[in-house]
Amino acid sequence: HLLHDEGGGGGAAATPIQEAFQNMTKAPAWPVMQNLMFSFFKATLALLKQISEMSLLAFVLKHLKNYMPFLVAFPKVARSYLKALLGLWGNTQLTTDEGRSVQVAAFFRIRQLAVTQPFPFIEDCLKGLYLTYVRNAKFINEQSLPAITFMGNCVVELYGLDLNASYQHCFVYIRQLALHLRNAMIKKTKEALQNIFNWQFVNCLKVWTAVLASYPAESQLKTLVYPLTQVVTGVVRIAQSSRLIPLRFQCVRFLHQLSASANVYIPTASTLLEVLRCPDLAKKSKPSTGHPPHVEGMIRFSEAEMGTKVVQDAIFAQAIELMEQGTDIYRYNVAFPELAAPIVASVIKFSKDTKVAKWRGVCKGLTESLGKQSAWVQNRRGSVGEGPVSMLALETFRPAGVPNAQERMAAKVATKAAKRAALMGSDGVGPHKSVKQQRKDGTLKRKRKDEAGDGDDGEGKGAEPAPAKTKAKTKAKGNSSKTGATKPSTTADHMGDGGEEDTLEAFDGFDSDWDDEE
Repeated sequence: HLLHDEGGGGGAAATPIQEAFQNMTKAPAWPVMQNLMFSFFKATLALLKQISEMSLLAFVLKHLKNYMPFLVAFPKVARSYLKALLGLWGNTQLTTDEGRSVQVAAFFRIRQLAVTQPFPFIEDCLKGLYLTYVRNAKFINEQSLPAITFMGNCVVELYGLDLNASYQHCFVYIRQLALHLRNAMIKKTKEALQNIFNWQFVNCLKVWTAVLASYPAESQLKTLVYPLTQVVTGVVRIAQSSRLIPLRFQCVRFLHQLSASANVYIPTASTLLEVLRCPDLAKKSKPSTGHPPHVEGMIRFSEAEMGTKVVQDAIFAQAIELMEQGTDIYRYNVAFPELAAPIVASVIKFSKDTKVAKWRGVCKGLTESLGKQSAWVQNRRGSVGEGPVSMLALETFRPAGVPNAQERMAAKVATKAAKRAALMGSDGVGPHKSVKQQRKDGTLKRKRKDEAGDGDDGEGKGAEPAPAKTKAKTKAKGNSSKTGATKPSTTADHMGDGGEEDTLEAFDGFDSDWDDEE
């Protein structure tokens, strides 16, 4: 009965398992059993370090479930197990199905140790898990992406076991990111800035955004939303180079995720409007034979990419898409008309200045959509006999049965993820294939023929940023492009309370983007 109790969190009070072991140690046979269990754990630990067969390793880890609670009697051995399990969990080279099974089983055992061992053992688990994640998140590529995404979800899961202990760790590590940012802002040297403009720093922001978004209540981790927001906006302020526009987009997504989950207003429109005013979008585009970049999986453009038509289209598409996402969070807020007015004015000005007909059509659709929503909110608040003080909720006018901002964002992200997964996995010609690869596959000629027959206006197959409502209003000749940059992500469901059948799903916003350049 003791061996299957995985409830509770690693707080100061003893768990049922710990209380039962305290009673068990008083039994007359305990001295003999203690020696046997100690030998068993030492031998099994040596076995875990020597096994190279993945299926056998997964088998051992799975069946250790029934014995892990007995490690309460051996604190030093428990720490040795934690170190070994973190090594298995953090091995991103395990790309086969059996290797993934080893990673999952190792995390379950780490989680079991965090739950069953006396406090403060859970703090060792929290620290070890995060630092292992950081060491493996230095680079993102197609091979390491699934493992790093899985590891990020594990961090989010484990930090939800004991929010009191997690708060201290979150505060310390967010402060550490802030210190790196302050150092870069003061020194402004190449080395200091490079400590910020890299995947490791971005992935740290990403995982803490996912943690706070998963536990956003006042009694949980909401008080850390403000300092993390300050760090993210600080990154935006120092990433002013045009090549770092993808990094600014990454930060805007983090801010949207925090805003939707914590029900707080975080302004991002000015950042996106600044991108639209970027001189690189007004310049005459350079010819390019490359495929449209996956902006959502990048943190910088290469020097050769800047100024090309595909990059200009991708930047515009992403800016408009994020602007729609940001305004959708506050679409039922009492102050939505005042929020949308400067955005509409700026987009209209951009539409008048741009020479790209397709962009003008998209801008028109966006402004009309914001105008209609503003009029709807004005009518609603005109019929309400309450003052602004009594309508402080983020979505005061959200109708009954309509999903909240976080759910709406998750649904759109999941839809785009499915589309991109289908596109990347297709056997036909896709934007993920280079011209060299298409020529090798014999599909380059067919692709050009298809493009010629699509009725495109010759401005390139850029990403179509407008959502369903905006697409219906645009009058551009080109149809919705199949090469749009879409954001892969998965559901925001939490893992169960320790069942081996449970699976880890990616938390909302903790997506599976990757950078081709890296």
